[in-house]
Amino acid sequence: MNLQIERKEKMMVKNSKTYQPLDEVIEKSGIKYKVIAERMGVSYDSLRNWRIEPNKLTLERIQELEQVIGAEQGTIYKVMKNFTY
Repeated sequence: MNLQIERKEKMMVKNSKTYQPLDEVIEKSGIKYKVIAERMGVSYDSLRNWRIEPNKLTLERIQELEQVIGAEQGTIYKVMKNFTY
């Protein structure tokens, strides 16, 4: 039964509408999305919307997100350059 749950979770991730390279950078921090949103002073839905459409992030928000997750400056910007609209 655990194998079925794992497969289902993997399928959900594959079918996710979020931009996976950005998610990978965020997930490396080990900080949950809800906590990141709280630290940024935004709703979870706002953070999710940025993960779906990273082109909606302002430079200030990119820098704030990098600071919150402890990523090197420019990391998220580099990932976003490859996002196709």
